[in-house]
Amino acid sequence: TGAASGIGLAIAKVFLENGAKVVLADLNEDKLIQETDALKSQGYDCMPIKVNVTDEQAVKAMIDQTVEQYGRLDILFNNAGLQHVESIESFPTEKFRQMIDIMLTGSFIGTKYVLPIMKQQQSGRILNMAS
Repeated sequence: TGAASGIGLAIAKVFLENGAKVVLADLNEDKLIQETDALKSQGYDCMPIKVNVTDEQAVKAMIDQTVEQYGRLDILFNNAGLQHVESIESFPTEKFRQMIDIMLTGSFIGTKYVLPIMKQQQSGRILNMAS
């Protein structure tokens, strides 16, 4: 998740360069498609999925689509996030809640739905990026 730019995109590229098939997921659909098309043009096997990691049904659909496309799911890289810098005295509570929802609840939801798949496969890794 968070694969349209920054660390998420860089990690996706490393996985692809090492032979993995990668689903790039992000909320920014335009950037996601642009980056995925560029990777596909280099011969990499990847697929874009627009997803809001705070939407449980959207995350479940992303995971189902991944397994349907590739037959398994070996690694979940929870990386979606956002940054807001402001002094704590003026930091908007709603922005704080949004950050918690994306970075913590989003990771929980992804883990919730991939864990049964990985248990059935008897293998898998879940990586959580935090900031």
